[in-house]
Amino acid sequence: MTDSIINRVQPRIRFRAEWEPQDAVLITWPHDSSDWQQTLAESERNYVEIATAILAQQCLIILVQDSEQRKHVESQLTRAAGKPLFVTVNSNDTWIRDYGPLSVDIEGETSLIDFRFNAWGGKYESQLDDAVSANLYSNGLFKNMHSSELVLEGGALETNGQGTLLATRSSVISESRNSD
Repeated sequence: MTDSIINRVQPRIRFRAEWEPQDAVLITWPHDSSDWQQTLAESERNYVEIATAILAQQCLIILVQDSEQRKHVESQLTRAAGKPLFVTVNSNDTWIRDYGPLSVDIEGETSLIDFRFNAWGGKYESQLDDAVSANLYSNGLFKNMHSSELVLEGGALETNGQGTLLATRSSVISESRNSD
């Protein structure tokens, strides 16, 4: 009887494994204000290959800085099998795996967690990256998003979707991230 009371009070939350079925892949296109500035043309060629491969399999959401960048990216993806969904949102960097939302199941329903991001413990500018998930949610791209005050880097977390979570300790607990 105690378990059923606890389960009603605290929802069952499951961190989804990255290989589970997904609705789309989300990427931020490299731009001249990001860390790809010195190698932007080469980086874009790689992103074209990545985007083309994804579009052959499923939906792709590409974050761009503005309409000019969108037109440029569209001109680069002429050989892609499908059309991506473009969303204009400013970012400091392209590593959306680190600052984008995390997928979880809450009571069997897929939800997203918008955690805080401070660019590897405050090493770089990150105000725009930290706001990306909230901006996408407020513009209607996501539903069922929950905010968390935890400072995380999504790329520092791995899970099998069955209760095992691997994390880089210094990316979760440090003086510059979640010191308490």
